[in-house]
Amino acid sequence: MNWRSDSGLSGKSVVVTGAAGGIGSEVAIAFSQAGAKVLAVDIPGAPLSQLLTKFEGSGHEIMEADLSDLSLHASIFAKAQSMAPFAALAHCAAVLRRRATVDDVTEEDWDIQ
Repeated sequence: MNWRSDSGLSGKSVVVTGAAGGIGSEVAIAFSQAGAKVLAVDIPGAPLSQLLTKFEGSGHEIMEADLSDLSLHASIFAKAQSMAPFAALAHCAAVLRRRATVDDVTEEDWDIQ
């Protein structure tokens, strides 16, 4: 069984946040290989356009958005739904304010994630 061809994502849209980062970009590429139309989202200035060249298929888009701005969330999902029926969200965005062990992470640190 090939998860990419048997995923049921072909022709559906997927939102990947933090898409310009290491984990986010690999997740976005994998979704494109599975036939999904990827909406790759990351903060303004992130190298999203480079990611488009690594996607398989067509119909993928990029969107610059700071996820800490709650007013942008609806427009992100509206964009994904305009591309194809919405199937999934891969939330790979993260903010590292400081280095800490799991025991040292505060509630404030967690909330910014």
